Amino acid sequence: RSETHEVGDGNLELGEIPVADGVRLAIELRSASQRLVGYGRSARAVEVLGDQVVEVPIRLRRPFAYLSGAPGALATFDSTVDADVAEFKGAVSVARTPSLAVPTPDGAEMVVIAAAGGGGELSLVSTSVHEALNRPAVPLQAPPTDAVVSADGTWVVVGHGGAAGGISVVDLAAARDGAAVVSFTAVGNVGAVATALDVDGGTAVFALIDRATTCSDKDSSIAVFALGAGLDAGSTISYAGPLMDLAAIGVDEGASDNATAVFVADGCPGSIVRIDPAAPTDHVVFVEVPKLTVIAALDGRVWGLGSRPPQPAQQLGARLVLASVSVAGGDATVVELPEAEERAVTND
Repeated sequence: RSETHEVGDGNLELGEIPVADGVRLAIELRSASQRLVGYGRSARAVEVLGDQVVEVPIRLRRPFAYLSGAPGALATFDSTVDADVAEFKGAVSVARTPSLAVPTPDGAEMVVIAAAGGGGELSLVSTSVHEALNRPAVPLQAPPTDAVVSADGTWVVVGHGGAAGGISVVDLAAARDGAAVVSFTAVGNVGAVATALDVDGGTAVFALIDRATTCSDKDSSIAVFALGAGLDAGSTISYAGPLMDLAAIGVDEGASDNATAVFVADGCPGSIVRIDPAAPTDHVVFVEVPKLTVIAALDGRVWGLGSRPPQPAQQLGARLVLASVSVAGGDATVVELPEAEERAVTND
């Protein structure tokens, strides 16, 4: 259900919302030209019982993009203005070149992770003032490959690759206080990590071991843990083939059958596959995507991005292919984006 209202004096009355289980709320602010200038969503599903009155705080923020990789800076891009405006592009100075930038669920901070010597460092950047928090960096004992913040905003889970790789767990509140303690668990060559709320209200961690980049790479596997101050004893899900990426969705984000679901990107032959952690041998192919390399899950849907190679005979260049499917496996949409174009205007 959606409704549209003019903002007017800034007060919005949305009326009554029907009582239901697992309701999610989101607000979009748009200009007269329909450009998105503000967005906010409830941190998790809202439960309303009987004649309860429930207040749901939603933090509205301008839609920004943050890119890692610039030397000593976190690049920022303000999508509320045109690309030729000076304010469109900016930077936040950080101590080292960031290799990962991950937002907290409420968008208040960016968790910035950089390689440092033979290990890594974790620091926090405030998105309100676009400055790094004046706190000591949290040391990590191995170079980072991926990171995710748990849905409740309590923990940062960092994956580390290599033969001595594993998973680090960092308490965000302690990191803000400058007293973070890192819990490290060696599990092997971790290429990607994901978290999801489980049916018991806890958080499950999924780690992709031996993440593939080509179809000739060795078979991948998935390590599964329960998240607390560290990682509790877990299990391993084997997979017959190389996997490019993984994503997870919890019971509060639309996972069907009231169970956590994990999805993997099987780039060879190219398909999004659902795996039930409770029955790890059950693999269900949801949608086929050519040269699938990356996936994500949010609000009851799974997204995958692949590509088609150039076809000189048809005068076509390489194209991105974007797929979306519900976590139940239906309502699939596959969109082949147009090839890249470069346009020139003569001054003659």
